[in-house]
Amino acid sequence: MGFSFRDARLVAFTAVSVILLEQICNNKDINNYMPDVPSYGEAKIGVEFVDHSLQHIVEEIADHVGFNNTGADDDNSEGESTIQTSRTMIDRAVKLKKMSDPPKFVVWMFPFPPTQSAPVLSGETLICAYSNACPQKEERRSINLKSLTTHTKFHNYVRDQAWFKVRDWQSFPKNIQIITMLVLLDTHKGACVRALGSSVQTCDSNAYQDYDPYEEDLGSSHFPAKLLQKDETNGSSTVVPDLDATKFAVYGIYPNDNNYRAGSYNSGDDVQSIASAHWLPYVNDIRHRKDALLNFTGYVIGNALINHLTTPNARDLDSLKRVSLLSIFIGDEKLLKANKPFFKYYSENGEAFGSRSTLTNKMMLKHEVKSYFSACLTITINMQGGGLVHNAKQVAINNQEMIKPPLEESPRKDLVLMVDTYFDNIPKHIKENGRRLYANIPKKFPGDLRPYDARAKYAYRLLSQYAKDAKVVITSRIHVGLPALAMGIPVVFITNGGWLPGGHQRTGRVSGLIELFHLISSKDPWPFGNTTTTIGVGPNPGNHVADRYRASFWNRFKRASHFYEDNAKMLGMIPFQRLGRDSAKEDTQDTFHFLLQVEDMKYWQTKRAIEHVFFFHPNARVYIHSNDLTEVDLEIFVESGYDLVVQRYDVVSLGEEAKLVPLDNNQVKSLLVAARLVLWKYGGVVIAKNTFLRKPIPRNIDAGTIMRIGGTEVEMMIYPRFATVLGRYLKTSSTTSSLTQSWKVNVLSEGNSMNCYTNATWDHSADKSWTDEGALAISVEPSVLFSRTSTTLGTMCYELLESICIFCDEVHIEF
Repeated sequence: MGFSFRDARLVAFTAVSVILLEQICNNKDINNYMPDVPSYGEAKIGVEFVDHSLQHIVEEIADHVGFNNTGADDDNSEGESTIQTSRTMIDRAVKLKKMSDPPKFVVWMFPFPPTQSAPVLSGETLICAYSNACPQKEERRSINLKSLTTHTKFHNYVRDQAWFKVRDWQSFPKNIQIITMLVLLDTHKGACVRALGSSVQTCDSNAYQDYDPYEEDLGSSHFPAKLLQKDETNGSSTVVPDLDATKFAVYGIYPNDNNYRAGSYNSGDDVQSIASAHWLPYVNDIRHRKDALLNFTGYVIGNALINHLTTPNARDLDSLKRVSLLSIFIGDEKLLKANKPFFKYYSENGEAFGSRSTLTNKMMLKHEVKSYFSACLTITINMQGGGLVHNAKQVAINNQEMIKPPLEESPRKDLVLMVDTYFDNIPKHIKENGRRLYANIPKKFPGDLRPYDARAKYAYRLLSQYAKDAKVVITSRIHVGLPALAMGIPVVFITNGGWLPGGHQRTGRVSGLIELFHLISSKDPWPFGNTTTTIGVGPNPGNHVADRYRASFWNRFKRASHFYEDNAKMLGMIPFQRLGRDSAKEDTQDTFHFLLQVEDMKYWQTKRAIEHVFFFHPNARVYIHSNDLTEVDLEIFVESGYDLVVQRYDVVSLGEEAKLVPLDNNQVKSLLVAARLVLWKYGGVVIAKNTFLRKPIPRNIDAGTIMRIGGTEVEMMIYPRFATVLGRYLKTSSTTSSLTQSWKVNVLSEGNSMNCYTNATWDHSADKSWTDEGALAISVEPSVLFSRTSTTLGTMCYELLESICIFCDEVHIEF
C-alpha cells in the first residue's frame, strides 16, 4: 500500500501534537512556538498560533492538515480519532504540568481580615484558617497545623498552643501565621508563599532559619515581620488586623494580683485558664471570676469556681451571646438566689448553664434555671509538654528551667507522680521511687509569682510532667486528675474520709468528677499490687463517660462561635481521639443501623436516638442509611471521635445482592424490607428514630423484631449477617416475625407517651412493659415524640432524653 496524502496529514498532525506535548511537559513557553514539521509529500506544516488556548491550537493544527474540512478526503474517521486522541493527550499533559508547577500559597491564619483588600491571583492557593476572615470564602482551604508541622521544629508550639496563647497573647496568631508560611515552604518543593493582602513573597525558607517562636517575645525570636508588610518598600505598613479590637478572655486571677499569698495559691485556677485558652483564637484579656462580665463585650469562656459574683448590668446582658458559662461551680445557694434573674436570663437567651458539679446542676434546676452537668473543661486538655531540665532541686519545687523541646523526643512515661495526695496507704517503694509534686505553689518557690504569666508557667510545668513522664498519677486534686485523665494517664484519686486538700467532699465541688478515676480511701488497703517494678493500674474507669463530656464541650463550642470551631480544626484538636477507644466490650453488639431522611433530623429526638446507641455502645459503628443526608449533617459525631458512617442505599440493589427474591413495588418502598436487607448484608441492630436504648445489647442475643403498635414500622430488629430467615420473610412478604425472642422493647401507647413527656406524677410502675427487666429500649409514639420541643422536668421522658445523652449541652427542658 502506498503512502497516501491522508497518511501524510496524520503523520504531520501527530508530529505537531508530540512537539506541543513536549513543550508543555518541559514547561517551555508555547506562545512563541512555531513548529517546522518535515515535508511528507504535499503536506508541509508551518503554523503560527495567534490564539494560544490549547483547544484552539489543536483545532488550528487540524485545519492545516485538512481534518476539519468536510469532504476533503474520502474517510475522515481515522483523522477524527487522531484529533480526539491528541486533544486527550494534551489535556492530560496540561493537568500534569499544573500539578508539577511549584505551588504558590496565599496564607491567612488570623481570625480577622487583613487591613487592605486582598485579591488571590490565578494559580495561587488560598490557605485561610477562619471562615469569616477571608473574602474569598469559596476559594479558601483550611489546614490542620498539628498534622502539617509533624517532624518540624514548630510542632510543639502547635501541640501546646494553649500555653503559648497564655504566654504570647496577641503575638500568638502572628507566630502561627509565620509558622504556617515557613512549613508550607519546607513541605512543598519549590513553593512560594505570601500573606493575604501583602505583595511580599518568599520562596526560600532557609532565609528564616533563625526564627524561633519559643523565645518569649517577638524581638528576640528573629520574627520575620517583613512577611507581614503590605509591600517591600514600606516597613511600617502591615496587613495584620487590630488584635485588640475584639477581646478573647479566660477566667483567672488578675495579673499582678496583690491578694496572692505564698504557699496557699492553688495552681488549679491557672490549669483551668489554660484549658479555656485551648479553644480561643488567642488570649488578650483575663477576667476575674467575681466580676468577669462587668463592662465586657468580648468573648469569654467561663470555667471556674465562683464564690462571689457581681451581677452584670443591662449592657452586659446584651453581650451574652459571646459568653460561654459552660463549666461553673457554685456551691452557695444564697449566691445563686441573689443572681437568679441573671442566670435565668442567660439560660433562656443564650445557652443552658454548664454546671461543673452535680450539686450545682441540682440547685440550678431547683430554681428553674436551664442547666446540665458539664464536668470540667480541663478534661479537654491535650499537650505534648515543654522542654524541662530535670535538676533534682528544681524538680522538688517545680521550678525547672524551660528549654526549647527537642525536634524528636519520646516521652518517658515511666514515673509515678504523686501530687497533693494522702500517703497513708501508698506502698513504700512507690513513695521512694515516684516523684512528688505540688499543685499548691510551695512557699519556698523563688521569685515573684504575682504576675499571671509566672503562675501560668508553674501550671504548664506540672502539665508537661504529666504528659512526658507519668505512667500513673496519684492525687487528691481534681485539677491534677482531670488533665492527666485527658492525656490518657491512669489516675488514682485518694480521699481521706471525705476530706480533700481543698475541703470536704460534701461541699459538692467534686461531685460527679471523682467517679471518673480509680477512687480509693486513704483508710483502705492499697488495691493495685505491691511489687517493686510495676503498679497495676489500668485505664481510668470513667474514660467513656469523660468522652461524652468532651463531646458535649465540643458541640457547645461548635454552636457558640465559628472562632472556636475554626481554631480547633486549624490546630488539630478535632476530631477527638476518644479516651475509651481501646476499651471495647467484646460481649456487646458493635453494629447498628438507622434508616433516615433529612426531614428526620429536623427533630432533636432523632439525634438523641443515635446518641443513646453511643452512650451504651461507645465503640460501635453506626450506619446512617440515607439518600439525602450527608456526612456533614452528622459530622458532630465523627468530630467527637465516634464511628458513624452515612451512606446511600438502594433497596433494589440490596435485593439483587442478596439474591433472595425479585422485589415488587410495595417491597421497594417498604422500610421493613429495607431494614431486613440491610441486616442481611451487615448484620447487627436496626433501630427506629423514636426508639431509645436503656442498656447495652449483648452480642449473643436472640434474633427477632419488634414492630410499632398497630403498624408495619420496625421499632427494633436484630439479626446476624446473612441470616437465612430474612430471605424467608422476603419471599412471603411477611410483616411479622415468627421468632420468639427473649428481649423486649417498651412500646408506649399514645396516652403513655404523653404521660412520659408531661406528667411528673405518672405512676409508670403500672405499665409492665416499662418496668420489664428484659426491655432493651423504650419506643415513644412518634406523633407525640416529634410534636414536643421540650420535656417537663421530673418526667420519665426527661430522665430518658436529658440524662442519657452525648450532647447533653442541648437542653430541652420546661418547668
